[in-house]
Amino acid sequence: MVEGGGFLNWHVFNQGLVDEIILMQLPIIIGGADNITLADGEGYHDLAFVKKYKVVEVKRRENYTLMRYKKVV
Repeated sequence: MVEGGGFLNWHVFNQGLVDEIILMQLPIIIGGADNITLADGEGYHDLAFVKKYKVVEVKRRENYTLMRYKKVV
C-alpha cells in the first residue's frame, strides 16, 4: 500500500509497482493549479507507455463513492 502525494505516486506507477488503485471520490470541488493530482510526475508522451486499469468495483455511499481498479495485464 502506498499513501502519498502525486510525486511519490508517479514514481511507483512509472516503475510498474501498482497493481490496484482504490480511490475515494467526495462531492466537493477544490481546484487550483497548485493542487496535488493522483500522479504529478513528468507523464507519458507516448501512449504505448501509459498504465491501464479497469474498474472492478464501485461502492456508492451517502457522502462519497469508493472505486477500485485493477491493472490490465
